[in-house]
Parts: sequence; C-alpha cells; structure tokens
Amino acid sequence: MDKSRVSVLVIMNATGTRKVRLLFIGSAAKPRCFKKKTGMELGLWYFHNKKAWMTGEIFAQAMEDLDEEFREEGVHVTMLLDNFGGHKWREGKITNIYFIFFSPNLTAHVQPADAGIIRDLKAKYGKLQLFHSLDREEAGEDDIFAIDLLQAMHLLAEAWDAVKLETIQACWRHTGILPSTGLVTSIEPVPEVEAEVADAAKVLQNLNTAIKSHSGQHANLHKPTLVDDIEVLLAEPVLPVWPLEDNDMKDLIEAVSPRFKHCN
Repeated sequence: MDKSRVSVLVIMNATGTRKVRLLFIGSAAKPRCFKKKTGMELGLWYFHNKKAWMTGEIFAQAMEDLDEEFREEGVHVTMLLDNFGGHKWREGKITNIYFIFFSPNLTAHVQPADAGIIRDLKAKYGKLQLFHSLDREEAGEDDIFAIDLLQAMHLLAEAWDAVKLETIQACWRHTGILPSTGLVTSIEPVPEVEAEVADAAKVLQNLNTAIKSHSGQHANLHKPTLVDDIEVLLAEPVLPVWPLEDNDMKDLIEAVSPRFKHCN
C-alpha cells in the first residue's frame, strides 16, 4: 500500500463561482508515480517538502502564483485565513489579495471550509475512491484498495470539481459571517453536506457487500482493511507536531534574500 502523505489547500469564494484549483503538498519533488515528471508537467499545483506540510515559503509562493492570476484578470479579492503560523506572504509581491485573519479560537465556528466544504470534498473523494476499489474488484485485482499518490490527487481534483455551488453558498451562510447575517453560536450539520456523506456511505456499503460476497477469492484482503463506518473515512487526521527548529520564519527570510530575488 502506498502510504504517501499529501496536504491539500482549498480556496473558494462565498458564491461558489470561483473554486481555485487544489494546491497539493507532497514529500518528494518527483514521486515515483510521477514517472520523472514535475507536478507542473502533470497539470498539478504541486509543492513539496520533507514533511508534506504547509510552510511559510510554500504559502508565500502559492499566493504570488494566485495573485498573478488575479492581476491578469483584473480582480481584487479579500482572503480570509485562520491564524496558522505558515500563512505568511511577501507584501511587496502581493497587489490584488488583501488578507484578513480570523480571531484565535474562532476558526472552527466561522471558517466556511470547516463548516462543511472540506467535509463535502472528503465525502466525494471517499466515494470516488470506493468506486475505484469496486472497479479493481470487478477486474479481479488482488489488492482492490491499491492507489498511488497521483491517482489520489486526480480523484481529489475530480471531487473538488464536483463540489456544488449551492453547497459552498450554504456553508458560507451557515457561518453567519456574511453581511446581514448574525454570527451563529453553534455549528449544525449542513443538509447539502450530510446528503453527500449519506451517498458516500451507500457506496461504502456496496463495496463491503461486494468484498464479502467474494470472500476467500482475494488473498490480500485482510479484515483490518475493511472500513465499516463512513465517518472513519471523513475523520480529520491528527495534526503533526513539528519540532521548534522547523524554522519556517528562517526559511521565509532566506526565500526573500537577494539571492532568490530573480528566481521564479
């Protein structure tokens, strides 16, 4: 099983009419499944570091990429961010994005992505991943759950494309941060998102039924491989705790030093 880790950044506007392509962060510049190609050559917005995690340098470069797109379109945007330490940018290079940080400890209540958008994305990805497993089961593959990093990123991109405008709008409204709405004091399930989760759960049930009906035919299918609860697929991973010497600030300072000024 490919145990590669990838972090994903989602960016969208309040109306759902603009979903920025997913940003992926892996641990290698050219993972084996890339077949010696770069992420750009594969059409991916891809960065890497040894921990496959967001850093100040990666975020700064990503915002410059996005700012360039907005400048070409003549668009000015306000971007809402949580207070994660890796959300840093080089102010002299950003012209069309204005950043606003949420107050500490409020992200879980007012961040639209956390109000159901990421959950919906994960439900759709989980469903596509289960369909992928069903296809492998029908093809007689021994390990029906096999999937590499590139396949996973393509499925994530497909899932992101499938997140509906109405779902995004509902999640933004649900936070109560839009004009003429009151701030909600508790987070209740968003119906559009819960429908997607229920749909993914049905696909999971079909997959488990197919596996059980072919019991004994796939030697590599061990019981721990099976997932019986869709919430397991949607659960948030435990955030890694990096040592203090990670030095994101040092990396960012080095990134803007004279020797990097002419690098793109």
